[in-house]
Amino acid sequence: IQTFPIGKYADRAFTPAICDKYGKKIIGVVGSTGESYIVEGGKKTLISHYYPHGLKQKFSPSFFKSFTLYHQQRSGVGHETPQQNQLYFLDHKCIVLPLKAYQVLDKYGNVIDNVHPHGYPFKDCVAFRTKVEKYEPKYEPKEEPEYEPKYE
Repeated sequence: IQTFPIGKYADRAFTPAICDKYGKKIIGVVGSTGESYIVEGGKKTLISHYYPHGLKQKFSPSFFKSFTLYHQQRSGVGHETPQQNQLYFLDHKCIVLPLKAYQVLDKYGNVIDNVHPHGYPFKDCVAFRTKVEKYEPKYEPKEEPEYEPKYE
């Protein structure tokens, strides 16, 4: 399973285009995803039910979702804006994101099928590991207030 850095940017894909693990299908735009799971020690937990000790705010069911890649007919995985200390609890986690609706493309980029999987949630899914990027907030000098002379 590939590892991707997360955390720096929200509401856009942090992964490259979603691919078929067998290389038989070209996955196009993912129209809908289910609630993601966090997998630890072989146990799958819905992200909205993942509440480790110290987490200040629960994750929303749609925290991880698909985003269309810029200037492409393909999708990658991204996340909503983390709240409170959520990001800290996603470092080095295995995530499984079920796909509920997606396109299959031919080699020319034409849509040849619209897939809506039913049943077992892990039949059509994306699995990846996370790595939280450690970064310093960008330093921006404070503007000096304009001097306004006082007249008495």
